[in-house]
Amino acid sequence: MKRFALFVFALGCWSYFCCAGCVVDARSADDRTESCRPGQTCSCDGVGSCDFACTGSGCHFRCDGVTSCSFDCPGGGCDMQCNGVSDCDLTCAGGNCTATCDGPAHCAVR
Repeated sequence: MKRFALFVFALGCWSYFCCAGCVVDARSADDRTESCRPGQTCSCDGVGSCDFACTGSGCHFRCDGVTSCSFDCPGGGCDMQCNGVSDCDLTCAGGNCTATCDGPAHCAVR
């Protein structure tokens, strides 16, 4: 049912392709956070959601497709690339993080 709702939402987003963006939140309470090492590129693509946390500073995060991505960079210096119809959130407690959004993706750096 969750995938069907996400599919319907994605179709709705395509009809508003030229608008400021669409927010996709496909996360569930049982999602777990995966580790990302400094200098490593951690990516999430397709349909669904993912959570990554950098174990230091300087991680590279990528989010592609119809995806809800949550990235945590407590050491700072991380970058995030968000493509497609994605909802991307980068928490950057250490500062000096950057984000690039292509397409109708929604990006937030906190």
